[in-house]
Amino acid sequence: MVVQGPKITITQKTRSVASARREGYMSLREGMTFELERKVTEAELSDRHGNPWVHVFTTPKVVEWMEEVATNGVQPHLPEGQGTAGTVVNMKHLAATPVGLTVKVVAHLKQIDGRRLVFWIEAFDEVEKIAECHHERFIVDLARFHEKVAKKRGGSAAR
Repeated sequence: MVVQGPKITITQKTRSVASARREGYMSLREGMTFELERKVTEAELSDRHGNPWVHVFTTPKVVEWMEEVATNGVQPHLPEGQGTAGTVVNMKHLAATPVGLTVKVVAHLKQIDGRRLVFWIEAFDEVEKIAECHHERFIVDLARFHEKVAKKRGGSAAR
């Protein structure tokens, strides 16, 4: 079954993600693959992100797209009220990509260890592999997570 949204294609082997969410358990499985495909625009170039001497797809945006595919890929498989927070990004930017090329980002869910999700993510432009990444996310209770953040913002969080 392939589920497509505006930006993410999710390849999965499970039957009903919606029913799993309603029933309160996650339908994530090791081996799932999530993909994002997008054209590089002027807004994603290095000269727009602090490096005016280079006009290629900037590393921070590559990382952003990698996190986005992992985040949006797993979210439909989590019970209501849960989300994920990124904890590890170890990315190698291997090749430059000029404006106008399409980039495909593929995230492989390699391991589920309790609340910890481990991904191997690769990005390809129309010519070659441009980046690879070890990425980890933790499943969080969103209400509790936002409550802790609000306390921290207000200065009342324990240190």
